Amino acid sequence: MALLLRDQDRQCLTALLALHLPGVIGRAYGSRVTGLAHGASDLDLALIGPGAQPIPVSRLENCRQAVYDSNLPILIDARDWARLPKNFHADIEKTFVDL
Repeated sequence: MALLLRDQDRQCLTALLALHLPGVIGRAYGSRVTGLAHGASDLDLALIGPGAQPIPVSRLENCRQAVYDSNLPILIDARDWARLPKNFHADIEKTFVDL
């Protein structure tokens, strides 16, 4: 699977995740992975904390704010894996790309 995201945007997002959520895996899914995205499509991102445990809300919010304040030209819809309904896990695992 390929991720429809410019290299510099992927590098920026990866750096922001490493800075604000070390040890967390960013798993992209949705239209930017399935190839159905258009220029204005958001990037759906599941954030998987160590041991798939919930990520503290304050850390999530700090990371979301940093992404919002960045130069990324698209909306990033980042969700905590541990807080997603279990049926979403199966759907995401069908088609995803880890950052």
